[in-house]
Amino acid sequence: MLEHPPRVAPDIRRISLRRLKAGSFFKLVFISTSATLSPFILLCGACALFGLNTISVSGRYLTGFSGLLAAILMAPIVCVVFSLFFSFVGYLGLRVWGHFRPVTLEYVPAPGDGT
Repeated sequence: MLEHPPRVAPDIRRISLRRLKAGSFFKLVFISTSATLSPFILLCGACALFGLNTISVSGRYLTGFSGLLAAILMAPIVCVVFSLFFSFVGYLGLRVWGHFRPVTLEYVPAPGDGT
């Protein structure tokens, strides 16, 4: 093990923790899941609008305006379901890891943050 941690840029800070609150972890997972899945689902909806078989509901492909509408309705549902699953699994893994050793996170403080 290194006796001294490597130096980082002056505006990057580190924090070591044993546990992260479940709500904070869910928020991080939800933001990243929504930022990646929502545009993809809406792109599939736009493709369905032009006749491609990209949106399926109950085994039936929807095209045209109904495909776009289904994609708009599916995006938040898929994001929440994926976020709940990955948050649960990730939080369990973080709890097990934190039981044996602390987790070190690097972050850039927000402008005007006095800490």
